[in-house]
Amino acid sequence: MSEVAIDVVSVGLACPLGLTTLTALTSLRANLRSIYRVDDGGALERRFGEPARASSLIGLGAERSRCERAGFFAHRALFGAFVPFGRTLRGLPTFLALPEARDAHGYTPSQVFASVAASFAGVSMYSSGRAGVFEALRDARLALAEGRERIAMVGAADSMVDAASLARLAEGQRLLGERNPDGLLPGEGAAFLILTRAGASGLPPLARLGPQAEAGEPVPLIADAPSEGAGLTEVLARLRGGASEAVEVVHSAQPPQQYWARELSYAAIRNRALLPDPLVVVRCSDALGELGCAAGAVALVRAILDFHPLIPARALATAPPRRALVYACADAGPVHAGLVSAPPAPAAAQTGAR
Repeated sequence: MSEVAIDVVSVGLACPLGLTTLTALTSLRANLRSIYRVDDGGALERRFGEPARASSLIGLGAERSRCERAGFFAHRALFGAFVPFGRTLRGLPTFLALPEARDAHGYTPSQVFASVAASFAGVSMYSSGRAGVFEALRDARLALAEGRERIAMVGAADSMVDAASLARLAEGQRLLGERNPDGLLPGEGAAFLILTRAGASGLPPLARLGPQAEAGEPVPLIADAPSEGAGLTEVLARLRGGASEAVEVVHSAQPPQQYWARELSYAAIRNRALLPDPLVVVRCSDALGELGCAAGAVALVRAILDFHPLIPARALATAPPRRALVYACADAGPVHAGLVSAPPAPAAAQTGAR
């Protein structure tokens, strides 16, 4: 990864808890949930023995397809990302995370992003599910560092709560329920980040991107065996070697299943010098469920926004974090993580205004 400093200058977030970045963030910080029993006339209960629950936007319409639902959230998240620029950024180089092959059913990027496709140019796509946003981030950063692009956007949108997706999850016995207490709670949402070289946009940065690392998990979730955390251990070890100090919080894109909890436990024990003590972990899935390929992007945006309190920092009991680790793992094995930090204080603030 190039050592050229890359800043995040804008983000957009949309989910069932809020269709604007501010309302979504406020709801997440208030620990709200949007979890409902799926109203499908009892179809899933008749077929599989129990109803489904999901984190979904009530009123969006149960008849909408995965692409339509994902596109709905994408449109609103992108609008939020464009707000600081005062206009839609047409021809924006875009790097998108897509679902993994086994979960790509019914997901067509051209349909998901149809309403905003004119904003994109030179679209690159990464089919690694939750981890895909880090692959997108890696290539976007390289393009900026090498001067091939002046500005770039990274992100994802997905929905796992449409009728077809819920049926597939139920058929594969992957849904959370009395019969499967370690299953998934499906969700939906979108998140996008706009990046530039440090100081190149004229906008105050929201965060600065630190080192990234990636590895492959030799015993992935799809192997149906307990994780020993080898892939995440390797990734954190690489980041530990390039970090001058420990992070203050860990943001995870993973659902709260035993496999992922075991993975993090092993990796954390082996990389204690990088992580906070006691370990502080924020999972976007706790409030929003399994977000599919949008999970990594939502975790990144949440980590960045948490650097910025909604009220003055001096009024808070504790200062907001300034360093975070964000990680995401695909079911098939790719493991990615990166360090992000609050933007450097202006020179006047560092030396003391005169």
